[in-house]
Amino acid sequence: MTKDVRIGLLIDYGSDFAREIYRGVLCYARTVPNAQVVRMSGGIPDQDVKWSRVPSHIIGQFSNPEGIQVFLDRGRKVVNIFGRIPDPKVPTVRIDDVAVGRMAADYFLARGFRHFAFRGFDQVAFSELRWEGFRERLEEQEIVPVESIVHLRGDSTRMSDLPGLPHPCAVLCATDLVGSKVIQGCMNLGISVPESLSILGVDNDEFLSEGLAVPLSSIDVGARKIGFEAARLVHASPRNVLSPPLILQPPLGVIERKSSDLMAVSDPLVAEVLRRIRSRHREFVLIPDLIEDLPIQRRMLERRFSQATGRSMHQELRRLRFEAAKDLLVHSDLPVEHIAESTAIGESRQLSAMFKKELGMTPTAWRNQYQFR
Repeated sequence: MTKDVRIGLLIDYGSDFAREIYRGVLCYARTVPNAQVVRMSGGIPDQDVKWSRVPSHIIGQFSNPEGIQVFLDRGRKVVNIFGRIPDPKVPTVRIDDVAVGRMAADYFLARGFRHFAFRGFDQVAFSELRWEGFRERLEEQEIVPVESIVHLRGDSTRMSDLPGLPHPCAVLCATDLVGSKVIQGCMNLGISVPESLSILGVDNDEFLSEGLAVPLSSIDVGARKIGFEAARLVHASPRNVLSPPLILQPPLGVIERKSSDLMAVSDPLVAEVLRRIRSRHREFVLIPDLIEDLPIQRRMLERRFSQATGRSMHQELRRLRFEAAKDLLVHSDLPVEHIAESTAIGESRQLSAMFKKELGMTPTAWRNQYQFR
C-alpha cells in the first residue's frame, strides 16, 4: 500500500447524511496504514498553489460532470457519491434509488393505503429513480388503480396542490428536506398529519426530522456504508478503467415516527387485526390466537382482510417477522440462530429458507451487504 494515503472528502457537512458518509470514510481509513481523511471545503481550487494541497484521492457529491473532469484533469482519482448525474463516467457509490421507492411503496401498502403521491424534483436523477421505483411497485399491485398514484411535479416547495389530494393519502418525499417542507405546508394549510396525509422522507436526518412539529418518518439509506465503500473504491480501484464500477447501496429500512403512524384501513375489524399483528408479531402466536374473541367467523374476516390489504393475515404476520429479522441482521451482531428465535420465525434453517425465497440469498449475505468488511 502507498504510504500517506490522503482521501479528500468534498461534501456538504450540513446534513446527517453527509456526516454519516464522513464516518464511513473514517472507518475505512482506519483499516489503511498512514491513511488520512481531509475535509475539503470551498469547492474546486482555482489556483495552482491550492491544488498542491489537494489529496490524490477525491470522494465528492458532484452535481455535474464538469466538476468531476476538473479533478481528473489534475490527475486525481475520483469517486462520486451523488445521484444527480445519471452517468458520471467515474467509479460511483450511491443509493439504490429505485429500491428506495419500492421500499416506500411496500411500507404504505402494508398500512392499507390506496391513494399515493410523490413529491420530488423535476429532471434530477435520484428523484426520478425514486419516483420510478415507487410507481412501478404500486402498479404491480392490482388493488392499486394507476390514477391513484400522483406525481406532484413542479417546484418541490409549492404546497397549493396538497389540499387536492384524497384523504387519507400516503406521500413519499424525495428527501427529508422536501418532507419537512411538506409537513410545514400541511401545518399552514390546516391539513392533519398523519390522519389526512401520511408523510415519509428519505435519508433519516434525525436532527431535521425530530425538530419538526410532527416528527418525520424516513428511509435509512445506509450512508455510512456508502462512505466506507467509496473510500475503498477510490483507494483500491485502478485509474482510467473503461467501465467504471457502480455500487448501489440498498436502503436499510423505514425509521417510523409520527408523520406516518397511521393504519389507513376503513374496516374497523381489519384495523384491529392489523394492530394486534403489529403488536405481537415477535411472539410465538398463531392467527387463531389473535382473533379468537372477535365477533366474526374467520373465513369472513380473512376475506375482508384480503380485500383491505391485498394479503392474508398469515402473510402479514410472516412479513412483519421477516422485516424484523432483516432489521436485526443489519443493526445487531446477534447470531442468526438467536434472530430466528427472537422474531418468532423459529430455527435458523427456517429463516434461511425465507431469505432464499424472498431475496435469493442467505441471511449472512444480507448482513454483509450493510456491515463493513
